[in-house]
Amino acid sequence: MAKPEKTVKAKARTKVSRLDKALRKLTGTSAKTPFSMKTGVFTVTGFSVVPAEVPGYLIDRTATHTIYRHKATSASKKMVVSVFANSDVLQLLGGKEGGSVTVRRRSAFTSATGTLKFDGTSVIVTDADGGVAVFDLAAGDYEIKAADTEGSQTSGRGVKSSSDEGKKKKKVVDIKEGGKKKAKK
Repeated sequence: MAKPEKTVKAKARTKVSRLDKALRKLTGTSAKTPFSMKTGVFTVTGFSVVPAEVPGYLIDRTATHTIYRHKATSASKKMVVSVFANSDVLQLLGGKEGGSVTVRRRSAFTSATGTLKFDGTSVIVTDADGGVAVFDLAAGDYEIKAADTEGSQTSGRGVKSSSDEGKKKKKVVDIKEGGKKKAKK
């Protein structure tokens, strides 16, 4: 009698660590760029909480949240649904037929771009023209972002080619024959 062939067991999936997932996302990039604190360009933006009126329609109001349907921006036709905490709602006018809600929102009030120098709790931003702006980080809500132009990679999306060489030739389907024919120039 012939012995049956042994079946190969499938390997059990091992859990991928968070570090491995992050490293996979960085495929094709390198940290060995000439970016440094002295030569890097940073943008410092100051934020404050201000009241903002949002026109729209009330969907529901619970003990803790207000659900409101409104335009994404004032010039947009796209409608979005937002959930506001009742602690952030300052005023509610109207109802399901239409109205507005006044809520507290985080809004930018100042911004400066240039090289950074830290001095205690303050940051000094010097722009390309030599202008200086000083921000006290302990006194407010500030966000610092770097513009890494040397190490950045372009995605190629939305870039139109100026030459006709890069363009693909379109294929046209002939309805009568059902076959594909190359388009004539």
